[in-house]
Amino acid sequence: MILVERGTVAGNSRRPLILTLDVHGQPFRWVSWQHAVIYYARDQVAWSAGDNEFMIQGGMRRDTGLRSVITANSIIAIRGKALSQRALQQVPPLSNRELFHRDRQVCGYCGTHLPAGKLTRDHVLPVSQGGRDIWMNVVTACRLSRSKSLPVHDVSELSPARTTSRSVSRTRNRYQLALRVRKEAQ
Repeated sequence: MILVERGTVAGNSRRPLILTLDVHGQPFRWVSWQHAVIYYARDQVAWSAGDNEFMIQGGMRRDTGLRSVITANSIIAIRGKALSQRALQQVPPLSNRELFHRDRQVCGYCGTHLPAGKLTRDHVLPVSQGGRDIWMNVVTACRLSRSKSLPVHDVSELSPARTTSRSVSRTRNRYQLALRVRKEAQ
């Protein structure tokens, strides 16, 4: 995706913010140009204003051979209900099919590429030890490697030696810290 700017913007022009309004002109919030494109693509922009335009160029259409283009203004009025910040950052539901696609059908333990029928989902921190069934806690595994319980990463500090409430609490805190560090690294 290519962002081409027309006009001048104060501040960082690589990351322009778009002011969203309701149809009556009342300010709603600032959004990134990516979120503004979502409003344009869903035909939720009632009108636009402002001196600055941003032309976003997408990929080439297979049927016509033309490049897709959306032109966004620096101020847009949203028709109907605007998307909440939560709706713009929704996490897709976790399924084996999507997990295997994310991991490119490669076992996280042995690195073998296998068909989806020979793969399974494995929890980095098991549910029985307080792990959750979320994207950051699951990995694609082949049945052979999963049966051997090989480590994906060094999770020795994440699994408690004793199962006291204090050690479980410490483990949960370390695990959440590890997840935050992993998320920030991406």
